[in-house]
Amino acid sequence: YMKNGHVFLSCARSEGWNLPLIEAMACGTPAIYSACCAQMEFAKNKGLPVKVIGEKPALDANYNHFNTVVGNYYEPDFEDLARVMRDSFENYTDHKKRALEEAKLIHRDFNWDRIGEIGAKTLQEFIDNYKEPEDTNTISINYIGKPKVEILGDVSKEYEVEFINRETNEVIHKQTINNNMWTACSKEYYIPWLIKINNKEHSRLELEGQRVLISLDSNSLGDTIGWTPYAVEFAKKHKCKVILSTFHNDWFKNLEAYKDIEWLEPGNSTGCIAHYKIGWFRDNNQKWENFDMHPRQCNTIPMQATSSDILGLEEKELNHGLDFPKGKRPYKEKYIVIGPNATSGCKEWVYGNWVTLCKLLQQQGYKVISLTKGEWKLDGVVNHYNQPLDVVANYLHHADLFIGLGSGLSWLNWALNKHTIMINGFSDKNHEFTSRVTRIMNDDACFPCWTNRNFVFDAGDWDWCPIHKGTEKQHICQKSITPMQVFKVIKNRLINKKLHNIYNMNKIYLTEEEKKE
Repeated sequence: YMKNGHVFLSCARSEGWNLPLIEAMACGTPAIYSACCAQMEFAKNKGLPVKVIGEKPALDANYNHFNTVVGNYYEPDFEDLARVMRDSFENYTDHKKRALEEAKLIHRDFNWDRIGEIGAKTLQEFIDNYKEPEDTNTISINYIGKPKVEILGDVSKEYEVEFINRETNEVIHKQTINNNMWTACSKEYYIPWLIKINNKEHSRLELEGQRVLISLDSNSLGDTIGWTPYAVEFAKKHKCKVILSTFHNDWFKNLEAYKDIEWLEPGNSTGCIAHYKIGWFRDNNQKWENFDMHPRQCNTIPMQATSSDILGLEEKELNHGLDFPKGKRPYKEKYIVIGPNATSGCKEWVYGNWVTLCKLLQQQGYKVISLTKGEWKLDGVVNHYNQPLDVVANYLHHADLFIGLGSGLSWLNWALNKHTIMINGFSDKNHEFTSRVTRIMNDDACFPCWTNRNFVFDAGDWDWCPIHKGTEKQHICQKSITPMQVFKVIKNRLINKKLHNIYNMNKIYLTEEEKKE
């Protein structure tokens, strides 16, 4: 291939000695390469070099294997590369002739006998100048992800390494290693680390003035809204520069609350002292018991506490708003928005219940607007599917009321500082937000499976119901809530303007007239 090919193309940011390049030159094949790195030992003044603009930090590269590399790489001049490639084609005869002559020089200067001479000379110089190494090894510590200690050097020695929570003085992990070995603690959530080596303090994780990367593992609407505000609190607490990566940066980055946050698109990397991932992470048994990624079982705590737990912050409800332009009112008449669908069957409410509820609302003089992500048509109302999020936000902003489920649209309405009627019996009453919400549930029907530590939600099973799947009681937590019960709550909200946090259906009693209706 080297001999039969017309041109060999190798233009890298970082190379060692580049064996394929010297092979091509030895074959008399015109070779294009970046004019940098160790390959210049044999390639200088030969072939078709491409200019180098300068150097860039290796951490700027969009390659996963560069994420923890310290140092620089070269940046080729890609305009010069284009020129060199065209030149190799247009003046191929001249370049081929010169390459054949340069191949003779490669054979002369880099044949195996010559390499043997160089190797022997290098070894002799090493022997002549050899000195016993000093009794010191290099200790390298990295806090990106899990904390890691590496000992590098030629001095044979044992090191007892302790990873300690300096607030509690708990030794979370301890291991003895030798030189040219490493050890790490498995915990990846925030812990104020103190690292001792051979019983002496060697390093503390101090974040003040440092760059810290926080990245959201989920792109869902509710998760993003619920978890993002804690990046601001983390930056304030530690007086550090937070670089935040979400799948929806545009929703937040122009808001005053986030003015000190640096934004990073998912998949990109940046230099930082520590990196914390926010999400729900399963263990090796596919359960929510991955206590290396979060200190408490994620489905058993309030959803926003996922973020505060991982970042070591106070558990409190936070909402810094969203950056959506407020447009004109879409309808002149008074209207109510409903969000009737969700990402799982256990969250949804019976279709017929929505139809009945909407008729009751229309009898009160309200237009009913249904907003859904997919095409989910509800008879007798105005259906809007797959609208851009800014349009959806505008509908919610001007609505007289929003009625939804434990889903992303309810989180969006909450983030817009609007009151939400939430029909939700599948999770604990404090799992979603607790402010600006009237939550309707039925404790007597079935206990909340979503937030039970013994159950793990299966996103691939629409009919997931760990207690009653396949029976008439499947999703009874939602089905047991009737349209008239919900309507009575809404009527109180709209007419009497009463604010309620939780309505347990077993505590709501209907009049005989209401039961007949």
